[in-house]
Amino acid sequence: MGYLLSGRLYTKMDDGSEMEYVPGDLLFIPAGHDGWTVGDEPALFLQIEGAAPYAKKQ
Repeated sequence: MGYLLSGRLYTKMDDGSEMEYVPGDLLFIPAGHDGWTVGDEPALFLQIEGAAPYAKKQ
């Protein structure tokens, strides 16, 4: 779950569904996706939930 601050983000789920996000969108992107930035502006978003696995010490 997150909030897109700038840029555009596009996702495609394993089931074939697709979604494009623009600044101001709240987004929920579950596991099983591929995502990329659309255009030249970097997609910058605040990750609100779901970051715990990335914060673990290795």
